[in-house]
Amino acid sequence: MELAETEWPIDGTAPAFLRRNHETTAALNRWQTLNLLARSVCVSQRQLAKMMGLRTSTLSNIVRDLKELGLVVDSGPLASGRAGPKETGLMVDPTAAWAFGLQLNPSGHELALVNAAGHVMASHRFPPGISWQDAVRSTPAAVEKLAGIVRAPSARCAGLGVSVSGIVDASRGVVLFSRSLDMLNHRLQDDLEKLNLGPVHVERDVNCGASAEHLNGAARQDRTFLFYLVRPGFGEPYQFGLGLILNGRIFHGLSSASGELDRLLAPEFTADQRNGRGYNEFYRECGVRLSSIINMLDIGRVIIAGYDPQFTEERLESLREQVGKSVLPVPGRTIEIERALLGPSGMLQGAALLAMNRFLRDKIFAQGQGTSRTLRK
Repeated sequence: MELAETEWPIDGTAPAFLRRNHETTAALNRWQTLNLLARSVCVSQRQLAKMMGLRTSTLSNIVRDLKELGLVVDSGPLASGRAGPKETGLMVDPTAAWAFGLQLNPSGHELALVNAAGHVMASHRFPPGISWQDAVRSTPAAVEKLAGIVRAPSARCAGLGVSVSGIVDASRGVVLFSRSLDMLNHRLQDDLEKLNLGPVHVERDVNCGASAEHLNGAARQDRTFLFYLVRPGFGEPYQFGLGLILNGRIFHGLSSASGELDRLLAPEFTADQRNGRGYNEFYRECGVRLSSIINMLDIGRVIIAGYDPQFTEERLESLREQVGKSVLPVPGRTIEIERALLGPSGMLQGAALLAMNRFLRDKIFAQGQGTSRTLRK
């Protein structure tokens, strides 16, 4: 049974309606194990077996298969207070594959190369003021440059993930609407696939940011959370956006426009507020509007990407206090609000991680009839 891309979780758990048999169950166990290691939830076979509810002998077979595929390596003895032999740590082999992330953003287009462990190894910023069309045309040369810097073999390229400011139909790679990039119903994935850079995945920027925090940032152990973006805008004082990870999946909505905020939920920032007190009031008001979203969705965890030097720790705490005062007093409910761990590069990194995630998943499920074939060339 072939599943639509939107039915696949990004955190390695079972997709909806996956038809179970011996081969798909074995592949899913390998995929979940790799994903747990990538997100640093577990680092030893004993911990992995406990987390997944598997026998240690079964987990040993899974790890053996992943090693044969060239995806997992030993990381050395683990420090432990337990008596007896030390456990050996496991980690995703960083050199197993490479993915590129391209961020198309009016404030500056950027490209990054990310390894299989989720680390940014090299990046390239396109010249200031360059159009997104010119950035796309320049991407093959920039890809070649970054691959040369880190000596990344082309045979292990996982493809290209693209982060776009706007409304994106990720299933077709179409930018439905982007005011800042002047795109309307543009088939961006088709443009990029003509450049022969491997598989291309186009996604909305806030969804890329949410995915990065889920796969490699502050929300690695959360299956449902809200990614709340506040940043200085392009032609507007501030821009806002929401990314929702719901049960391990990106929630796109009926028309791929989930997360668009109108002015009822996005506070305005006027010129006379450009002083310390004005910023304090602005971020308190962000807390009021965010509370309405929390009440509507009943979300208990919020990751705030506040790419603004004025968004200090004191103002973050003020926002938290305002949310605490403004949300409905539901008995037993707690609201956790945390700053994004990956910072401004999160959306760029998230684009590459989505491409990497899909590539590794497809490789593992394609190997369901035997693990003797490897990713290595």
